[in-house]
Amino acid sequence: MYAAKRAGAPQVFSPGLDDNSPLRLAMTGELRRAIEGGELVVQYQPQVDLREGVVRGAEALVRWRHPTRGFLGPEAFLQAAEHGGLMRNLTRYVLAESLRQLREWRATGMEIDLAINVSSRDLADARFPDEVARALAEHGVEPSWLELEVTESVLLSDRLRTSRMLERLVDQGVRIAIDDFGVGYSSLGQLKTLPAEVLKIDRSFVSSMETDRHDAAIVSSTIELAHRLGLRVIAEGVETPAHLARLRAAGCDIGQGHLLGRPLAGDEVVSAAHALRAAWVPDVSADVVPLRRAG
Repeated sequence: MYAAKRAGAPQVFSPGLDDNSPLRLAMTGELRRAIEGGELVVQYQPQVDLREGVVRGAEALVRWRHPTRGFLGPEAFLQAAEHGGLMRNLTRYVLAESLRQLREWRATGMEIDLAINVSSRDLADARFPDEVARALAEHGVEPSWLELEVTESVLLSDRLRTSRMLERLVDQGVRIAIDDFGVGYSSLGQLKTLPAEVLKIDRSFVSSMETDRHDAAIVSSTIELAHRLGLRVIAEGVETPAHLARLRAAGCDIGQGHLLGRPLAGDEVVSAAHALRAAWVPDVSADVVPLRRAG
């Protein structure tokens, strides 16, 4: 019943839906100890200016160095965090670690911004904007250097409450990005009511641009309309030179994907940014391979 309420649709029972299953309870307990014991690791995936080849930002991505199961991606434990009431702890941990790293980058003269994902639980918590403000002040980070990514599905679930929360964050100087755009079936017209500055096109559209003319048209049209609404556009899932060339030709602002940079440790980002800049080809023609070598 509670799973159906969360999803807003009928559900067929399966053991995985049971928040109190022994496996999920064990995972929740382990995750709680991992957050407290420093087993979580934050990596950073570069976000690259597609006109100049400069790393403008990085998205913080949390990983778990599990003592017996090895290095786990978020898909292995985010559900446990969500159902176990640990999303607040997890977000605060990632926020603190990432802001510390951002301060170090900025201290070296690297003008880079930081993007952090926030969940529906974060945006439902009235304390969240104040906690973000305290973390920014504690680490000496300007609010304009921080970008909070909110998925399109979260925005659609409770538009009024979410809009109010986002406005509080924007009033503090933090920027808002709409993540995974296109998979939630909303429209660009709805974005005019949200205090967002950035739109992230979902990787599912970018990955098929070479083979599906409809997805290619959706990507190029989204970029054009987003620009008309005053939004900066980030394309996720840039995996091939053809993806990169097409996005550059379409006028996309920022790209993110394995071709441009895999998730890295914080101290690897600066050297990776220099290497990418050296490999960049300035021509934006779709017939030109945009990188001199794989980076």
